[in-house]
Amino acid sequence: LLLLTGVGDYTAAAIASFAFQEAVPVVDGNVYRVLSRIYGISTPINESAGIKEFKNLAIKLLDHNQPDVYNQAIMEFGAIQCVPRNPDCTVCPFQNHCVAFNDQRIEELPVKIKKVKIKNLHHHYIVIQTPKAKTLLQQRPQSGIWAGLFEFPFVESDGALLSVEFREKLKQQDWWSGFRFRESVYNQDPIIHKLSHRKIHAYFWIVELDDELKDSIDIKEAFQKPLHILMHRFMSSFWNSYL
Repeated sequence: LLLLTGVGDYTAAAIASFAFQEAVPVVDGNVYRVLSRIYGISTPINESAGIKEFKNLAIKLLDHNQPDVYNQAIMEFGAIQCVPRNPDCTVCPFQNHCVAFNDQRIEELPVKIKKVKIKNLHHHYIVIQTPKAKTLLQQRPQSGIWAGLFEFPFVESDGALLSVEFREKLKQQDWWSGFRFRESVYNQDPIIHKLSHRKIHAYFWIVELDDELKDSIDIKEAFQKPLHILMHRFMSSFWNSYL
């Protein structure tokens, strides 16, 4: 059954059990809830360790003589009696043996880990180069990702930028002061850097100024700053002659 296209573990187990009385457990959301509450299991049901633990317990409890009846019974018990919210535990036949009931954990079980939504950020880093081989770095805030580390100034967008769009955003920077410059994008395709809750799509724009810039530092000095990994990798590749 598992070899059939579109048939997963749950469907295969249900067909094998109900149609052919094969001794395999059918583990759906109702079964997870019943087992987690009665046995007090707090392993998340949507992680591999939890799926394995509940499946092994379901196999152990399965009635091999009547697997179809047993599977239907425990599924119906979860759907009708051991419901997700406010179950009537006063009439439950498992009340005396239910860990969740006796420990007042009914609302806590089963445990399901919420998937964190990954936020996509498009950072266009401004790589300043002056006639005297100086550049500009800024320090990140003392909290949040890469706290206190240094990086190039950057502008944000919803994706890639055309040169004319980048120029407009560049001129809106607080430190910008009508410089004559030439710009070119170092990477047409973004460099992806994954963090726990964010995915940074990094573009590096090389901005060559005709004049010097206040607060700029020598490129060699920039390498001595505490840089985050994305900056260090780019600088080591782009300015390897300064290492």
